[in-house]
Amino acid sequence: MQKSIRANEHQLYYLVNKARENGLAKLSGNLWKRSLDTGKWQLR
Repeated sequence: MQKSIRANEHQLYYLVNKARENGLAKLSGNLWKRSLDTGKWQLR
């Protein structure tokens, strides 16, 4: 089962920088954002 997490912008930047340092991050891919009104995931 998946669990949802909450992260603010500062925490996301930290994780992205750690992934880049370790060579785990790519600059391509899809961004999925959860809609506030419907709660569904949308491709951005």
